[in-house]
Amino acid sequence: MGFSVRKNYTNKSKIDKQITSIRYLCSKNGHRRKDKRDHLTKKPRPGTRTDCHSRMGIMLNREIVKYYVHDFVPEHNHLLHVPAFERFQDEWEKSLGICVKQRNELGTTHEYLVASYDEASEYKVIGDLSNQTVSCNCKKIETFGILCSHALKVLDAMDIKLIPEIYIMKRWTRGAKEENLGSTTIDVEVYSNFLIYFSSLIIFVLLKFILSYLRGLQTWI
Repeated sequence: MGFSVRKNYTNKSKIDKQITSIRYLCSKNGHRRKDKRDHLTKKPRPGTRTDCHSRMGIMLNREIVKYYVHDFVPEHNHLLHVPAFERFQDEWEKSLGICVKQRNELGTTHEYLVASYDEASEYKVIGDLSNQTVSCNCKKIETFGILCSHALKVLDAMDIKLIPEIYIMKRWTRGAKEENLGSTTIDVEVYSNFLIYFSSLIIFVLLKFILSYLRGLQTWI
């Protein structure tokens, strides 16, 4: 659970090129610009900007030659997301534009040659009906632990309409109301509060790292 950030601005002194201030924003800050072609979109993607005001600003105090946080808003106006889910959603959308060019469906092990409509590259996917597993030569499953668009297309071709449990990590699920660890039961609300606290702790550590980096840069200059 977490969020991504982007740099809003960086100010440097015109005299010595030293960084005097910098601000980081939540990636969901602001609103998406309207496009005159929006009315032509048949399947619009969900919005990625929610005008979130979470931010962190750092300034240089020249009197003591140290950086300090002058503007910090930790609250978000959106749910903290799991990046893995967004990657999976992107792969699923890509699978809609993939076609099966060749297939060999003898026995329980099937072989498919798939490709995207707008790309020349072809990928070989092997599917096993007995244990509902797939393997693609793009190696995205082995690298990221997420089903690639080619594998999702083959699962559909094998008439497997639900993602096999082997590819669903328990921490990604949202339906569970509690997590059992041995004899200990952890309520999801308590667990979520812990994750929010942990995210704030990460921001604090990141802030210390940035300040240390800026001090080192100042010493080097």
